[in-house]
Amino acid sequence: MALSKTALRILAEAAPHPLRLAAPPDKLPAAAARAVLSNLLKQGYVVDLH
Repeated sequence: MALSKTALRILAEAAPHPLRLAAPPDKLPAAAARAVLSNLLKQGYVVDLH
């Protein structure tokens, strides 16, 4: 499945982060952020450390 521009941006910004933390863009609405991060989690691109 192709990744959205937002998902690609999240992964691109997480890659150089020392802890590889994936965070949504600041101006992304909460519902959209949850949807994108949930999709990344389902596809195995990120893991939940909680």
